[in-house]
Amino acid sequence: MLALIRIYGVLAFVFAGLVWWVVRVDRERLAALGSSALTLRQLLDAARNRYTWLLGGSIMLMYCFYTTLGYFSPLLENEFGMAAGLIGAIGVARTYVFQFIGGPLGGVCVDKITRSTAGFLRWMFVGAAVISAAFLLLPRQSGLKWVALVLMFALCLMVFCSRGVYWAGVAEVGIPERQRGGVIGLASGLAYLPDAFLPPLAAWWTGDPAAGVPQRGGGYDSMFLFLVAAGVLGAVLTTIILRSRRAREATGPEFAPAA
Repeated sequence: MLALIRIYGVLAFVFAGLVWWVVRVDRERLAALGSSALTLRQLLDAARNRYTWLLGGSIMLMYCFYTTLGYFSPLLENEFGMAAGLIGAIGVARTYVFQFIGGPLGGVCVDKITRSTAGFLRWMFVGAAVISAAFLLLPRQSGLKWVALVLMFALCLMVFCSRGVYWAGVAEVGIPERQRGGVIGLASGLAYLPDAFLPPLAAWWTGDPAAGVPQRGGGYDSMFLFLVAAGVLGAVLTTIILRSRRAREATGPEFAPAA
């Protein structure tokens, strides 16, 4: 552990030096934007902006899927009888391989296919809800472990494709640059809220058979019902964002221009 901390510390200094020497700042553009300090007025304006809650809420609901991905490993091992050694390799692929592939793939899909972040996320929510419902209905027996694995990988791809693009919606809905700090600040607090409650709740649902901790509150069924609800609500929020954006494009900008 100490060796790992030292390696990370050295790399932090190395990359800080590279950023210092390589990255260049467009000072003319910064000057044109004016002050970038986040003020109380900006936070109040952000709180009154419906996109703060729509974007933050939709990201929060997709983040629920991301937070619960770690509980699929014990599901595959304890409920579907998958070998523990294979579970480790699956966990690495789930966390790193799909993260590496998903971000760029999501960006390409938004640029080339849906041409809308909210439109792309709506499809991801629908797909994630369908997969969660499939897990809810799938008999948990060893003969179906490969079906469960394919479903989990499909869900991982959707989650990481979404994580690569969901903050792009801030610019897409037409929020002026001077207001984005406040909107992103408040929306972030909402978006990552699942970290505060979902891990202990999911652990309470799923238990730990190896340690003699039983499943409670409906077990995995409750977790998948929760994810189905998150997927449906996420699809609703992204649909509202899409319709609001289309209405804004039809009637003109709803935000006052910068002074």
